[in-house]
Amino acid sequence: MTLAGDADGIHYNPESGQFSPSWSNQLGVQSHDLVPFETTLAERADPTNPQFHQRAYRAEYSQARILIAKVYLGMTDKRERRELEYLFREGNYPHFLSSGPTMELGVDIGDLDALLLYGVPPNMNAYLQRVGRAGRSSHSSLVHSVSQRNPIDYYYYEEPTDLISADPKPVPLNEHNEEVLRVSLSWAVFDYVAANFVVPWEIDGWGPNATVSGGDDFKRRDTVTDDSDYGKLTHLMTLPVSRLGLDTDVSKLAALGTIVSDKERQIRDYLRALLAYQYCTNCSAKYDRSNTVDNCRVDGCDGQVLDAQAEFGDLVDEAVASFKERYLDQYRTYRNRLIEEQQALSQERTNLRREKRRAGRDETARLRRRENAVAERVRALQDHLDTLERQSYSDFLQNARTSKFAFTMRNVSNNVGLTLVTEQDGTYTRRDVGGNYGGRNVRMAIQELHPAAAYLDDGETYVVSHLRTDDFESSTLRELVVDSDTDADHLAEEKVCSACHTSHPLSASECPCAHDAPLKRRRLVAMDSVEAHRDDLRMSKGGDPGRELYQKPAEEVQNTYAESETSVLEFDPDESFTVRDGEGTPIGTLEYGDYTVLTYTESYRAKYKNGETDPRQTPFEICGEENCTGIVYRDDEGHAQCSADPEHSPNRRGADSEFVRLGYSYETSGVRVSLDDAEQSHTFIHGFRVALQSLGGVNIRELNETTADEHVDLLDAQEGGANIAKLLIERDEGDFRNFQHAMELVRNHFVCDCEDGCPLCLYQYGCDEFNRPRSFARDTVLDYFESGLPTIEPIETATTDSPATNS
Repeated sequence: MTLAGDADGIHYNPESGQFSPSWSNQLGVQSHDLVPFETTLAERADPTNPQFHQRAYRAEYSQARILIAKVYLGMTDKRERRELEYLFREGNYPHFLSSGPTMELGVDIGDLDALLLYGVPPNMNAYLQRVGRAGRSSHSSLVHSVSQRNPIDYYYYEEPTDLISADPKPVPLNEHNEEVLRVSLSWAVFDYVAANFVVPWEIDGWGPNATVSGGDDFKRRDTVTDDSDYGKLTHLMTLPVSRLGLDTDVSKLAALGTIVSDKERQIRDYLRALLAYQYCTNCSAKYDRSNTVDNCRVDGCDGQVLDAQAEFGDLVDEAVASFKERYLDQYRTYRNRLIEEQQALSQERTNLRREKRRAGRDETARLRRRENAVAERVRALQDHLDTLERQSYSDFLQNARTSKFAFTMRNVSNNVGLTLVTEQDGTYTRRDVGGNYGGRNVRMAIQELHPAAAYLDDGETYVVSHLRTDDFESSTLRELVVDSDTDADHLAEEKVCSACHTSHPLSASECPCAHDAPLKRRRLVAMDSVEAHRDDLRMSKGGDPGRELYQKPAEEVQNTYAESETSVLEFDPDESFTVRDGEGTPIGTLEYGDYTVLTYTESYRAKYKNGETDPRQTPFEICGEENCTGIVYRDDEGHAQCSADPEHSPNRRGADSEFVRLGYSYETSGVRVSLDDAEQSHTFIHGFRVALQSLGGVNIRELNETTADEHVDLLDAQEGGANIAKLLIERDEGDFRNFQHAMELVRNHFVCDCEDGCPLCLYQYGCDEFNRPRSFARDTVLDYFESGLPTIEPIETATTDSPATNS
């Protein structure tokens, strides 16, 4: 396609608003209503010009050719990505790149002139980054945006000028996030030790079978120190914990603890030196400590200037004092806790057996269920203990409760492994995706790697055909849900009708639906890894191709979608406040505290390339045979089949299948807002999400919301919490300046000319209510600002018994 220029002879029909193709003139069939199109390109470049959308393109004649597309994603192998960039830049092959947010990160291909965007990115900077990939050489590009079915895309479909003429938004950056500094200073202790001391470890061999000797003492590093010593600690991190003696008194890493203990003063001085400056709380401008500065001197900024050592000196003390606990003793402490739990459960199992002998019929059934659960937990604990001994020390740190202190910039504490199965020269080959970090973080995996999920790789569609669950994590997860003081027990285990898929309590024996179908168990499980077959390959020897997992196996699948839900298992408020409007009238409460959250999904729906969609959700169902990783599906006759082994025949000769709910839990922090009604609370939370992007320097994806009838919660999406929401209630010289700044941002943001909400005021990425206009009360909330900005006033914190919050 060639962009038409000025005075190029192109004609236009003003009545129909259409251009006349040049070939119609050559054939003598041109309409008499045409007039020369004389509006210049410069005039049409103005989005307000009525003919802005009427740029004419004329097709050039060319021979037919095959056009090939390739996938370019963040998980694409680094070497392959560089090769694709080179080939695409040269213009020969491939002709199209199918990409995601990866293309926002500075992939510069000068000759790229056309983009097809699916949906509007969650913020304007992302949109401008994407459209900026095209036209870098020619300074002219064609960008076509296809709207998705959500309010944000609908709005921009109706008001495209608001999108096209959007200005870049300032990117907030908080260099002094307390949680980030806490982790960074912990790593800095290792920096100091590695730069100044040598531990004479002797490592014989390489890999998991290597042996370690020495390392009982240390010496200060000097100019003649062998550079190979720098890599020994890294090598030790890759060895199994059993070889490092971490569960004994003679750990091979004990010398590190001795160094930190003996050189505590020097290490503290080193860490404090990293904080030897003053900084502005608004713009992060830095100043020397030699002269006290009260207010920022940057033009246009009057932020308060603080001393970094005074503000964060306690983190220095914490990093040094906690070093041994975080890095040297954690394995032994964790292992001992598991053994103590295993012993206590074994004793409970013995007691349950005694109680069954003298219990009645109903009580015996209850005791038997508990005994089975305890036995399952004991087995899971033993399997987990065996796994721990084989795990490398670095893997243990990344999977431990303090994984944020592990040696990586990525949070890989809960990753789900992914193996792709394809065919080459008639032989099935397997390839692990994601390198050392596994396939996907669990937060994404439960939506993208669930049973029967469609996964696109290198232009080919794969189907998740095998699921391996983590028995230990699964039982831990179920215990967590049952032990929580909520009404969410059914999320841990329940019964489901195999016909209508209605949920029932464990005590139910049948479903009242018209189908004569048995009830099956559905349990909450934690994912370990999955295997995905190319959709045309057999999932097992003698089995069916991967596409048979779907309700419409004859159709090519386009994508699958599993909607995740969130349940707040526990909320422990630390501080509580009364929220008052501009006149000082109480309008509700605001609480800040710690959350335990469960995120889960239990079914999916497939969409096909012919436009059809599954008429109803497909629940996740797995084979009941011991140690089987098969996924259950129905063949053409409606019989249940196992994807891993056709001989298992679920529900017939083999073991019964069961439904599963995929989930994971994490602890975080956040705020709970309770105003007069849920709509007002929801609106307020959206305002907080806007404000915290500025106050905390975070992307809106890092702020999750979950709604209930009487309140709405705003949570740090990061596991463990990053204290982002806490910024709202921090005092500055006795005043809640952050909250006041947040209210200013909310007021300015919510004032809009739209009728009942748009992306410029209310609609946001990740809205728990899908940005439904009726879930907001913008005008009511703005009434609270009429006489001034709303304020908060501390109240005595009360204990909150929180019901489960589902979203």
